[in-house]
Amino acid sequence: MQKGISILGKQYEIMYKNDVQADGSVVKTLFEQMIKLDNDSVEYLYNSYTDLYSHYRPANRVYFENIISTLKGQTDTNTVDNIISYCRNIVENCDMDTEDFIFGGTEEEIVERGTYWCTDIARVACVMFQVAGFPSRIINTANTKFAYNGHTVAEVYYDNRWGVADPVTGAIFKHENGTPMSAWEIHNNGIDGQYESVGISNYYIDEKENYSYETSKVNDYCREILKHSDEKWAGGIKWIHGEDLINERIEYWLGLADYDMETAKAMQQTGRYLYVGFMCHQVIEKSLKAVIAGDCIDEDIPPKIHDLSKLAIRARIFDAMSDTQKDFIEDVNPLNIEARYPEYKKSLAVNLTETYCQDLIKETEELLCWIKIRL
Repeated sequence: MQKGISILGKQYEIMYKNDVQADGSVVKTLFEQMIKLDNDSVEYLYNSYTDLYSHYRPANRVYFENIISTLKGQTDTNTVDNIISYCRNIVENCDMDTEDFIFGGTEEEIVERGTYWCTDIARVACVMFQVAGFPSRIINTANTKFAYNGHTVAEVYYDNRWGVADPVTGAIFKHENGTPMSAWEIHNNGIDGQYESVGISNYYIDEKENYSYETSKVNDYCREILKHSDEKWAGGIKWIHGEDLINERIEYWLGLADYDMETAKAMQQTGRYLYVGFMCHQVIEKSLKAVIAGDCIDEDIPPKIHDLSKLAIRARIFDAMSDTQKDFIEDVNPLNIEARYPEYKKSLAVNLTETYCQDLIKETEELLCWIKIRL
């Protein structure tokens, strides 16, 4: 079962990481918590992942209680339809310049200021469903065959079934007999190409304290995308920030790391122990730069530094390292500099014994494998 911000592919991982929503905000957290909907996860996602009761406690979100009281229909289906119509009206009535637009915040703030942004209005719908007594969750979709084809909707449990409801378009997916149609049914039956890839996240209304509701303004990454969208993507929709080159960049740095690993072994076999240490440092440096390259956009490249701890921090994997791994890269760090200069070589060679180098190669290979797993 696949989980996390990378489940829809590297290009979409870059897109999600550079989304207009503030780093650490509720939307970015929900991206990190996504579970990919596929044959391996469908049973879990539709049987035990989401509680089939509303987490709402009366009088906790009075603002929405007052709204829901006006939207209650004679049937659950009527109420779901009314909630989506209400959210759709918010989107239709939002006429705000991109530069003035505010993203994020609490669901109450979103309703008050208006929005047409799918990640924000989907949260509003999800919360309103729960206030109305329906279990609901967040669905992120993408047709990964195309660039910037992501979308966010809600999935709500009513009439004893899960059904997709899109507060941006107002679409509520249903079978011909009127029963709700789930994200899995849409995805598995190829009903809508937008659901080619799907990630599901729980968003319980009683866990508000677990999230940050920081607001943000449009960033350069999204500003450029929106500019092309306003121009109707003359020449066709395509990745414009180099997202499609990410895999090539990763493979480039990993190829160098693998080559240096073999070189380190060759130096070990010929007794050139000084260069074993240097090449092991290079292996770790270049594998960390492969991770960093996976986050780079436009003309960005991994930083031209050699400090392994700083690179691990920049690669956002330092905190995931064990104390042993952190100690190891600190021990290897000097081998990069000291092997380069004659005045250090003599003292360094004393410590780089055959046994030490055997252990060094073993630990370097283990760390290289560990880093590759995180790509």
